[in-house]
Amino acid sequence: MITEKYCKEILEQYPEYITKDQMYRICHISKRKARWLLENGVIPCEDSGKKTRRFKIKLEDVIEFLKLRDSGFLDDVMPVG
Repeated sequence: MITEKYCKEILEQYPEYITKDQMYRICHISKRKARWLLENGVIPCEDSGKKTRRFKIKLEDVIEFLKLRDSGFLDDVMPVG
């Protein structure tokens, strides 16, 4: 469950824009699922199309995703596994 305390810790620890590697660690998901979420627009991001450092993600969007995921709103959207 996402708490206000956890949100504040994330906001203090990370910059305004983060990478996919930082995102999957914050969300406690796999790299593959993180890439799927970004490529399919579940989490908004800027996609440079490069092979490395491809995604630029707003930290606020990740926190919003965590809140929606914990509320069960995204159960139909996210792939299993």
